[in-house]
Amino acid sequence: MKTPADGWDREEQETLRELEAPLDELRERHHADPPIEVLQAARSGVLPEELQERLADSGWNRALIDGLRYEEAELDRDAEDRVLARIQTGAKELPRRHSFWTWLSRPAFAAAAAVIILIAAAVAWRSGSLRTQETAPPQPTVVTATPPPAPAFLPLEAPKVRLSVAVLTWRGADEKNHLLADLKPGLDAFRQGDYATADAELSKIAAAYPDSFEVRYYQGVSRLFVDDIPGAIDSLTAAQRRADSSFASDAAWYLAVAYQRARRIEDARKELSRVCNAGAARAAEACAALQQIR
Repeated sequence: MKTPADGWDREEQETLRELEAPLDELRERHHADPPIEVLQAARSGVLPEELQERLADSGWNRALIDGLRYEEAELDRDAEDRVLARIQTGAKELPRRHSFWTWLSRPAFAAAAAVIILIAAAVAWRSGSLRTQETAPPQPTVVTATPPPAPAFLPLEAPKVRLSVAVLTWRGADEKNHLLADLKPGLDAFRQGDYATADAELSKIAAAYPDSFEVRYYQGVSRLFVDDIPGAIDSLTAAQRRADSSFASDAAWYLAVAYQRARRIEDARKELSRVCNAGAARAAEACAALQQIR
């Protein structure tokens, strides 16, 4: 391959020398290929059917035909007829093949060959890049520790308001039952779901009735609903000490609810065991809860 005498820098000359061997191989492989005019005719679809199929069978020919798009020019009707007549005459002489070097000197073929060489170089470069990526050492994976999910809380539902025998039979110094009247504001708020008001009203009378189960019990449950867990534990612990047998399981259940929310799991399980073993109200619920909270 002859390098131009001037106009090439050193790097360009080295690149051209590197291309000499591939180009020589291309010349040798395609020295008997059809001339560019025949390929142009094949792209226009004007050759005899048999010849058209023969040219279309070659991937190389198809690539060159596609490359001809870069040199297309519009012809008028008379010019098209002249070119067609000349091509059809020359196509009959196809066995007399021209050398590949002669075709390479043609501008359209040279442009197509240059495009193919550039594509091959790009594919080779990409393959080398992929191999480099494949051999690169794996990057360390950063694992973020996820805290364990918080345990599900025991269900919190408000109990129906009911009174013990003690409060119904309570008598003061004047033989009147003032406790029932004093409980009414707090219990009315409790029934309406206004637990903040219930807590406030029951707290007003707590000192006046230190032994009343109802005051401490409904006060403690109200505090659970307003998320005053320490206050709920204090009130429910006092209520449990004053509960009769008809309220013992209820007091233990709500105390277990308060302990679990305070993350005092062992204390919660102790209260649930009392309810489960008693076999009274909430027993089945308490036995199931013992299997869930650990």
